[in-house]
Amino acid sequence: MFKIISKANNDFMITAHHNARILITLGILVMIGLSVSSNEAFAGSSANRPGGAIASILADILGNNGTGSASANTTSSPMLMYSNSSYGVNMTYPATWKVVNNISAINSSRTVYVVEFDSPAGPTVSLGIDTFNATETPDTYVAESVQAYRNNPSVYQNFTLIKTNTDINPMLGQSPSYTIWYSTVNDNGNLLLNKEFGTLIGTKVYFTTYTARTADFALYEPIADHVAQSLVISTNQTSAGAPPSLVNCPDLRCLI
Repeated sequence: MFKIISKANNDFMITAHHNARILITLGILVMIGLSVSSNEAFAGSSANRPGGAIASILADILGNNGTGSASANTTSSPMLMYSNSSYGVNMTYPATWKVVNNISAINSSRTVYVVEFDSPAGPTVSLGIDTFNATETPDTYVAESVQAYRNNPSVYQNFTLIKTNTDINPMLGQSPSYTIWYSTVNDNGNLLLNKEFGTLIGTKVYFTTYTARTADFALYEPIADHVAQSLVISTNQTSAGAPPSLVNCPDLRCLI
């Protein structure tokens, strides 16, 4: 399993996993109230942090619970609808954000890159769909993804795993879900925070990643959360036996 990455806006990452498949991971999902109280809280790259790098970064992100951080106003910006009938997905996004389709040249019989929404300031929210191997579990799926990041330091510069979670109870149905939090450093030396969330529905994995510079992460988190939670999946694009309707997927946890 290896990971491939290309740069968007020279600061943000579009990633692709490959383990007999390429898993293209792009801009977020399920925001859980992460916040950054100040730029100083993230000064320096993860490479400069002493032994407890993971604990330090996690404490920085989760420590303030939103206290003292600004947030972008999602209600002040008109929202537009993105629809992709080929993959049976619909999402809303701010009218000022750019929609990018087919920005990766990587092709895979298992994985498709659907769309990325780019903020003018840089943060991204993206969506991809992967085929889930019946022999895998959420734990092995996440472990392989993390190992792929670690094995590609030239792609994931200064990769630091912050946290993973596969013990997530879906809000609807029984679809298992996972989250991966990690930091990287881009070519300009900026520390990036990445939060990948995926849900396993039948033989499909619907996943998003929110990527932003540390100074922007908390600011754009409410918008990223809004975009991610607006996802609607057409059930006729999923496994047999699903009702012929559109399902709203809060936090990408879908009843399908």
